[in-house]
Amino acid sequence: MKRIMTQLLNIPRVIVENSIISGQSLIFSVSTTSQSAIWTNCGQRSRHLHQNQKHLIKDLPMGDKEVILNVNRRRFKCKKCRKKTGRPSKLRVEDQILMTLEYWREYRSYFHLSKSWKIDESNVHRTIRRIEDILIKGTKKI
Repeated sequence: MKRIMTQLLNIPRVIVENSIISGQSLIFSVSTTSQSAIWTNCGQRSRHLHQNQKHLIKDLPMGDKEVILNVNRRRFKCKKCRKKTGRPSKLRVEDQILMTLEYWREYRSYFHLSKSWKIDESNVHRTIRRIEDILIKGTKKI
């Protein structure tokens, strides 16, 4: 049954571990077949698990039933470059520095920066804090 459901979902490198029919919903517990991650900045493959977190994701319906995927999101950590997997920034490093300079020089608020750079306000705050911390430490790597 799991094999048929995996083929039915047709998501690359994802297998169905369990399926439950609950009222008008089909709930699939899914996992990935990949046991590691490859970093783009250092090229290392790592199996060092950093975090496990369950997420419920709504998928397209099957017939009259809604489909919910119960996904275990795994994050890995690279021992070589010390970075964690996650979504890369929407802004290039040059744009992150420019945004920080706009914040300092023009006294723009996080709200206005988020609208002009088309990113979330919390990302503006996090980026500015990270750039400030790097400049204070005097490290060369951004």
